[in-house]
Amino acid sequence: MSTTTNSPFLVPPPFDTDSFGDCIIQASDGAEFKVLRAILGVASCVFRDMFDMPPPQTDSTENTKKGDSAPLPVITVSEDSETLQVMLQMIYPIAPPSIQSIKLANKLAAACAKYFIHEGKLKLYVRSILNQDKSLKDDA
Repeated sequence: MSTTTNSPFLVPPPFDTDSFGDCIIQASDGAEFKVLRAILGVASCVFRDMFDMPPPQTDSTENTKKGDSAPLPVITVSEDSETLQVMLQMIYPIAPPSIQSIKLANKLAAACAKYFIHEGKLKLYVRSILNQDKSLKDDA
């Protein structure tokens, strides 16, 4: 696992800098998640449309890794790293995310609405937190 220099958030695989990816999504707190555009594009028409746009011209090579010939495109988003990680875990075919608070569930719901991610996925993962009395008390 690795972290960016701007963020104390530890980005886990499969989103860390050593993982396979063709794009970087940068959270509002500076954490960088290396992702596959194809997976995000299938899950979200917003991401698909972003990836269809031509990349900005840059001569920076700071995010090239493992012999890449060109830097990976970086998309900065307004979501914090915790929300972005859970949203990516929801989208990727990996172990489901653990949503431990109503606050995180609310931030995730806003992110899913923003990126037009199917609400069925969101309901699947937040249902358990909404059924726990403890979580409601902790967030009060």
